[in-house]
Amino acid sequence: MECNYSFGSLPKTKYAPIFVVAYRRPAHLRQVFEALADNSEAKGSILFVGSDGPKFGDEALVAEVRAVVDEYQDKGQFLQVILMKSEINTNVWFSINCRFAVLKHYGNVITFEDDVVVGKYFLRYMNEGLQKYKNRKDIFAISGFLPPLKESLTVKK
Repeated sequence: MECNYSFGSLPKTKYAPIFVVAYRRPAHLRQVFEALADNSEAKGSILFVGSDGPKFGDEALVAEVRAVVDEYQDKGQFLQVILMKSEINTNVWFSINCRFAVLKHYGNVITFEDDVVVGKYFLRYMNEGLQKYKNRKDIFAISGFLPPLKESLTVKK
């Protein structure tokens, strides 16, 4: 399924856009948003959320995910929060196509799924890396990795 989002009125920013693939985990998504919001670059970043349509039985959870996105559109923690949603389930193809549309429009994108809770310097690290290596044809991607720790880094409720 194609992503038919119109980027016409969206500003170009000094930070790479963020794209989160979300499906049926509203509590996880809330943790992801809160962790991202702890990054100083969040207020200058556009956050896109790709939300595939529900499979049978997932309607309520997908609706909750979309309600979480709606809630964060009004919080002011990001420059903008944009929900890209499909009404039918495409087994993640809709979100993949939307992520590539964001990449094509902006030239770069920071992307991950709705169960990745990042540290407070993650966006700085990613944006600096994208800038540093933007002209290197031999570098395709930059990733963040933290080896296993003895205690959890997830956001406490």
